[in-house]
Amino acid sequence: MDFKLNDIIVVKDNYYRILEISSIVNGVQTLHVCNLNSNSEEDIAIDNNTAVELPEVRTKAMQFSYKDGNLYYFMDIDTYDQFSFSATLVEDYMKFIAEDSIVNMKFAGDRMMEVLLSDEVELKVIDVVENTNDGNIVKLDSGLEIKVPTTINIGDKVTIDTKRNVYIAK
Repeated sequence: MDFKLNDIIVVKDNYYRILEISSIVNGVQTLHVCNLNSNSEEDIAIDNNTAVELPEVRTKAMQFSYKDGNLYYFMDIDTYDQFSFSATLVEDYMKFIAEDSIVNMKFAGDRMMEVLLSDEVELKVIDVVENTNDGNIVKLDSGLEIKVPTTINIGDKVTIDTKRNVYIAK
């Protein structure tokens, strides 16, 4: 089988993202992968007898509806189907996603693999947590607390860099 970096594969009911591909030695190819079930990195050996599936990978536009306990609920904006995802799967992204926001999610088969955040998001200031001499710590409608200039007020929309987790502009 011809593998590419970042391919999603299924081996023995485990989903993996290929991180590194080694050369074939004695008919066995070793892949360094991220186990998407456990979110851990590991090496797996693939030979001609290994059943490997390449699931269909597609992107869906999903609207964040609400959080209930340890679950985050999203709606497919095309089909209106509801999906729930555990906090362990999406929590790292949620600081940039406010209620009713639309984000793209990558699915392999019926399984959500990742949230595709844009490099910048616009969020609303809902509270001033702390005033400092060189700026304010504010709480955004996604729950994120971040430092902004003192000219930013409750109700203002601010642009946040999702890669560096910093304020960019009003």
